[in-house]
Amino acid sequence: MNQTQIQANRLIDGSTPMNSNQILEKLIELGIDCTTIDHPPMFSVSDSKSLRATPEGQGDLKNLFLKNKKGQMWLVSCHEDQMVDLKEL
Repeated sequence: MNQTQIQANRLIDGSTPMNSNQILEKLIELGIDCTTIDHPPMFSVSDSKSLRATPEGQGDLKNLFLKNKKGQMWLVSCHEDQMVDLKEL
């Protein structure tokens, strides 16, 4: 693994991100009730719609995980059909 790959696997403070089990453990520790649904990776709303069991218009969201050149990260959630202008964020 080269230095760039190592840095890509670190948070802005240099720490290692939690894995899914650690996240679930933290939610339990905080008393946050949650449901986990395992699914293959989805890279588009079309991917999501092809696996969806609920009818259209049920409030489905898309999540955009963004990272800038400084390593700052954001999670943007919006309605799945909402156009997002990244330059305006």
